[in-house]
Amino acid sequence: MLLTALVALAAVNALVIATARRRREFGLQRLAGFTRPQVLRMVGAEGLIIAIAGVVLGTVLGTVGGVIGLLPFLIARFDMLLPWGPVWIYLAIVGLAVVLTVAATSVASWLAMRNRPIDVVAVD
Repeated sequence: MLLTALVALAAVNALVIATARRRREFGLQRLAGFTRPQVLRMVGAEGLIIAIAGVVLGTVLGTVGGVIGLLPFLIARFDMLLPWGPVWIYLAIVGLAVVLTVAATSVASWLAMRNRPIDVVAVD
């Protein structure tokens, strides 16, 4: 459990840093005519795409690695080829991953757009 929390913290930290570095890009978009809600929706959609890709890749790699690593144990102990468990655990992990990803990118981009766009573009 602690390892999962540390991995989640590291992932959120990486997303926040990557999003905060896009301040100039957000300022240029605002100067080009985008409104703040439009930029936030764009970043939210990007976060959702990242979350979906992470869930798909994590599911595939976790399933393949889990089956390969657990196969001898499952056959010897339970006479089964595939692991089992409640589906709600998987759904809870997927939901948490999506919420954390979208929240981290959205909050970081909202904070990055606090200043006036011209000030952000002129500084960098």
